[in-house]
Amino acid sequence: GSVQEVISNNSNKEEMYQIIDSLEPDGGTPLYDAVYHGLQLAQNNKSINSIVLFSDGGDNQSRQSYNSVSALLNFIKIPIYTIGFLSGDTNIRVLQTLSDESKGIYFSSPDLVDFQVIFSQISSVIQNQYEITFKSTKPGKKGDKKTIKVRYRNLLGKVTTVEEEYIQP
Repeated sequence: GSVQEVISNNSNKEEMYQIIDSLEPDGGTPLYDAVYHGLQLAQNNKSINSIVLFSDGGDNQSRQSYNSVSALLNFIKIPIYTIGFLSGDTNIRVLQTLSDESKGIYFSSPDLVDFQVIFSQISSVIQNQYEITFKSTKPGKKGDKKTIKVRYRNLLGKVTTVEEEYIQP
């Protein structure tokens, strides 16, 4: 297996479903290469604000390692929504870790019927994202290291706390 872009940014929902339905597994899975490629696309195209990955979580052909994916993910900082096909070879831990590390959500899909429901949930989460700005009541000096902590509950009820550091401009 190799990484191929089969759905463009301009694909509509029906076209997306047709392309997904036409995919045929070939036994090889370069999972980390695919995620790395998706992160590179997001890095080069600011209109890409998330990645949806459906997989059994197995990887048997990647040139990239999980560590290289993780490093790029920490730099790019976009959520990865993973959908795990349940089979005898499903590696749920990899999919959950990718979602957790990226502030995305892991979904389990025992069969293809669940896809439409899952995609609707992901769409709802993405459409309900907000950008928060603030003005500090405790201004510091230029170059001071500051920490901001935000706690939120996503539409599926999962509470997440994000803590980020920045340098006072």
